[in-house]
Amino acid sequence: MNFASPASLFFFLLALPIIALYLLKIRRREIEISSTLLWQLALRDRQAIAPWQKLRRNLLLLLQLIMLSGLVLALARLAIPVPVVASGAVILILDGSASMQSTDLGPSRFDRAMQITSELARDAGADTTLTGILAGQQARILFAGTRNTAEIEQILAGLKPSTGEADWAAALALAAGIGNQQNEEPPTFIIISDGGLPPDGLPPLPGAVRYLPVGSSADNLAIAAFDLRTLPGLAPTEAELFIRVSNYGDDDRVAFLAVTADNDTQILNQQLSVAAGESVVLTIPHIPAAQATFTARLSNLQAGLALDSLALDDVAFASLAPPAERRVFLVSPGNLFLERLLLLLPHVQPLRVVPDKDGHFNIPEDVDGLYIFDGVTPAGGYPPTDLLILNPEPNPLFSVIGETETVGAATVAEHALTKFLEWQDIHILKTRLMAAPPWADVLVSTAATPLIFAGEEGGRRIAVVGFDLHHSDLPLQVAFPILFSTLIDYLAPQRAVEAGEGLRVFDGITITAGPETTQIEVAPPEGNPIPVGLDSIPIIFQETGTPGLYEVRVTTETGTNRERVAVNAFSALESDIRVAEEIRVGTSVVTSTRPAAVSNRELWAWILGLTLGFFMLEWLAYHRPAGRVRQDMAFSRKLDR
Repeated sequence: MNFASPASLFFFLLALPIIALYLLKIRRREIEISSTLLWQLALRDRQAIAPWQKLRRNLLLLLQLIMLSGLVLALARLAIPVPVVASGAVILILDGSASMQSTDLGPSRFDRAMQITSELARDAGADTTLTGILAGQQARILFAGTRNTAEIEQILAGLKPSTGEADWAAALALAAGIGNQQNEEPPTFIIISDGGLPPDGLPPLPGAVRYLPVGSSADNLAIAAFDLRTLPGLAPTEAELFIRVSNYGDDDRVAFLAVTADNDTQILNQQLSVAAGESVVLTIPHIPAAQATFTARLSNLQAGLALDSLALDDVAFASLAPPAERRVFLVSPGNLFLERLLLLLPHVQPLRVVPDKDGHFNIPEDVDGLYIFDGVTPAGGYPPTDLLILNPEPNPLFSVIGETETVGAATVAEHALTKFLEWQDIHILKTRLMAAPPWADVLVSTAATPLIFAGEEGGRRIAVVGFDLHHSDLPLQVAFPILFSTLIDYLAPQRAVEAGEGLRVFDGITITAGPETTQIEVAPPEGNPIPVGLDSIPIIFQETGTPGLYEVRVTTETGTNRERVAVNAFSALESDIRVAEEIRVGTSVVTSTRPAAVSNRELWAWILGLTLGFFMLEWLAYHRPAGRVRQDMAFSRKLDR
């Protein structure tokens, strides 16, 4: 045992005046006696009553000395040494990923991790300060530079694990930034996790790293993929369901797999056997390609029993909305390459705007759709809709400086629109000299000028190709259909919602809003619809932390378009709930840590509690009935004899 404030032990000297009060002459008490024969006893008692008397056994004195000892020990902060993981400046990194929802440690691994955090706070010595960081979908600081157990437990009480992967790179970078601000010795970093960290790419930490593993079971059967898609070879009105079930445990498993449609129609219900560490793939063809949603669910063969430790990945969702026909207006004096391409693109309704007898192009009043202007600028300006402009003339949207026949080697920028674009064998005779506006991203450029750029301006999408197709061999290359089909899909998306394939929790849902859009709402799987602002470009809905089906409602003057988007918790990193024996941080491998340091656990709170109990005993002893007091006095006299 030791004391954090040993100088307070001098307060034990207060016992001297307490004892002195019991040695001083006692007060005389008037007692009625029935016979003078008792005077002899009274005289004997008087002789004992002197300024200082012999110290007698006294319950009140004993209790008061015990209370004084308790108060002094509490002031001196009596402590006992206990083994701890670390001392000094300690930075705790708490795993808040989806795998921490596993229930192999009841009620969950995350609850056990919070319990470990509370225990570290309770065992922290006087020289220890704790900083807590939650590694979730977004890393954040929970508490900083404290050892207040009550404050820490209050903060932990409101935490829940995420439904997706943790951003470990951000969490460790945040921890390293805090550690570098320490003016004293380097801090100790403690990672409380089941070990589901990325195998590489994490930043190093400026100090000793400890790893406290949480979890006991690797048993987990998961729906690893569930998709509904149209494929080549199927009828235009049909789609195919694709399902992959993976067993991440060490034992072979058997479960029920059920697939239902949004109208509760049962598509599939069968018993599925999956070997340990293997996957089973199922396909269900001839699904009607109408707007529909589907749910796949794994369950235990014994009804009412949990399938495994992690229920999050036992259910998955899929949605498919048939793409709407897109109207594309080609304003051109004649371009056979573009005309043929538009006829081959799926779900595109190509319309050509022909010139009048004076050579002028009359733009239709109905401007709903994509307009392609091939070397033509309308007299009244471009219509307020999505545009694809080729071989542009001077216009108010961007600067056209002139024309050049010196076209050097081109560079293709890394962009979603150039993902499959190959430009090495393309030659251009001449092109417009342009300056890319601030709202556009340059996709292909030379040293002299950008060749192709695209972006969003004023709520509409615009793409520009700076040269005439007839002045290049681009239409003869494979890059031609790839480039223009990608640009048309970008400018005239097939759906109002661009969810992409395999949308996972916390991925954004991109919503296309035209000039006629008046309101956008998104109804999550649980809760009320959430309004989405129309002032941001692009419009991305980010509140997708719950797996399930989200309904996107886009309202225009003519009505409301509703589309349902599936969001899933697919993640092999989280579904593999096996507890890692070691983790890699930076270039270091960190294994499971046992208590290696010694800290002092202070007992002042317990001592104060016991002292309060003795105070109550002293109060009860002092206020006992008078008859009982007289018996104690007689008993004390007998002892004095």
